[in-house]
Amino acid sequence: MLKIPATVVVPPWIPSEKIHNILSRGADVLSAADGQDIAKLGHEIARDLGALVIPAYDDIAVIEGQATVTREMLSQFSALQPGMTPDAFLYPCGGGSLIAGAALATVDLDIPIIGVEPEAAADIKISLSKNRICKDPKARATICDALRNPRPGKVTFELMKNAVSDILLVDDKRVQTAMGMLFEHLKLVAEPGGAIAVAAVVANPHKFEGKNIVAVVSGGNVSPDTFVSALRMKA
Repeated sequence: MLKIPATVVVPPWIPSEKIHNILSRGADVLSAADGQDIAKLGHEIARDLGALVIPAYDDIAVIEGQATVTREMLSQFSALQPGMTPDAFLYPCGGGSLIAGAALATVDLDIPIIGVEPEAAADIKISLSKNRICKDPKARATICDALRNPRPGKVTFELMKNAVSDILLVDDKRVQTAMGMLFEHLKLVAEPGGAIAVAAVVANPHKFEGKNIVAVVSGGNVSPDTFVSALRMKA
């Protein structure tokens, strides 16, 4: 929008549709090799270009921007249920900026913050359980491509470790089921990583029955093939 040149460094597993969307907005795209440190590569490219590095999630300005999601939800919930607050918030977790933003937005509120990760990329759950930033040694492919970060960010982890009450894990089939439900009942087109919080609620009815739960649906950048596969799974 500001006519500033931009180069986006992406992981090797990013779907072609997301690359097309970046290119269509005027940015250049560079793909990291499998196993390559994307942050390190980004800094090397920025040095060569004389460019400023803007992390995808591990940046306080990004986290503060993500915090507005939770503030808007609190406002909307209050309008629907005057004088009440949600019993819990659920957020998709990749690098952690969305849920770290929730930690900032709810610092004075006693509302459980729950993260949701794919079973195939449980680095945040492992990191919080060990109280240090870790990779998931069993990480593997998942349809939740937006949540496949190898580890949480340093800034996001510091905010998460004192605010997040639980991390739930969901498999790809339940994510596909949630995508189908969101389309069938709400006419929402959600990408897998965007639907995972809803998938966690559906997968844990005993945990959330009778409660006012807010599950964040955070993106609709999904390929037709992936979306159709999810609808077929629902059928």
